[in-house]
Amino acid sequence: MFLSNMISFLDMLSFIDEVDEYGKPKVFSMKYVTCGRTRGEGGNIVTVDACRKSIVRKKKKQGFIEKLKSAATGSHKSEKRVHMNYVVCGTHNVRAVALRLIIEFNGHQVFH
Repeated sequence: MFLSNMISFLDMLSFIDEVDEYGKPKVFSMKYVTCGRTRGEGGNIVTVDACRKSIVRKKKKQGFIEKLKSAATGSHKSEKRVHMNYVVCGTHNVRAVALRLIIEFNGHQVFH
C-alpha cells in the first residue's frame, strides 16, 4: 500500500520524544533538506544514520514559557516546536535541524 512507507509529522515528533529504559532519548535515523533563506543557500539532502535528540539545559528568562504559549498556534504541544537539537551517535557535536525540513525518518517518508 502507498501509505505503508510513510509516517505523519506528529507521529515522528512523538517518537523523537520517547526515551529508553535508562531515560536517554531513543536512537533514530533521518534525512533532511538544508535551507538558508537569508543567504540563498541550501537544497542539499543530509543523511544522519544514527542520532539522538539532544537535551539542552539552559536557564530560561522569567516569562519565556508564557510568551511561547501566547505565540504558538495548534492544539498539540509538539506543534509549537520549530527546531530540534540532535547528537550523532559516537560524537559530542550538537547540530540543529528545522523539524519541517525532515523528509525521511527511520526509513519512512514524512508527510505534514
